[in-house]
Amino acid sequence: TNSGDMSYEETYYIPKTLKSVTITNGSIVKGSFYNCSWFTNITLSDTTEFIGALAFYKCNGLTNLVIPNNV
Repeated sequence: TNSGDMSYEETYYIPKTLKSVTITNGSIVKGSFYNCSWFTNITLSDTTEFIGALAFYKCNGLTNLVIPNNV
């Protein structure tokens, strides 16, 4: 197989008791918070460099998403 066809996927446990998240720096990779419908608040810092596709897909409980102008 061609190495370009390989993909890497990592799974993290995000507790459902967590309602608010603040991203302090770096990038948010594809699907990071996919289906985390229990989140109500997500805040990104002004040092966030990239937001991947579907990063917040199905985060239906969000009532507040703060994205700085420079992101």
